[in-house]
Amino acid sequence: MPTTSTGSTVPKVLIVEDSGSDVQQALKIFEDLGIKKFKVITGQALAVEYLRTVEEKEEELPRFILLDLLLGNESGFEILRFWKSSTRLKNVPVVVWTNVKGKTERELCIRFGVTAFIQKDDGAPALESILRQTIAHDSWS
Repeated sequence: MPTTSTGSTVPKVLIVEDSGSDVQQALKIFEDLGIKKFKVITGQALAVEYLRTVEEKEEELPRFILLDLLLGNESGFEILRFWKSSTRLKNVPVVVWTNVKGKTERELCIRFGVTAFIQKDDGAPALESILRQTIAHDSWS
């Protein structure tokens, strides 16, 4: 899936998700919230590579990361490890939105310091609620 980027006045949101329908759902929610500048990455290696360029200040710092833990045969935990170890990125809010159901995975995400852990089964309203809270808390105006 190609990178989606529209507008230029609102901070960039990084979406790391390999399901096209989930990307579309997330984009719709962000657009409804007035967020119009996105970067979509579909794989773990590409996401870490992109975050590395952000860390080296070659790319704009995202204001928010929406992350799936299941990326085909790859793991979103590698992205969390890189995010947490980066001085420049570690304060960027991360919301994990995933089909992973294990208590261990949820606890690990909490230990990493993610803003929220949402099950995809909880539906779009749960995701939208958390995104509204996170954006309001971060005062993106």
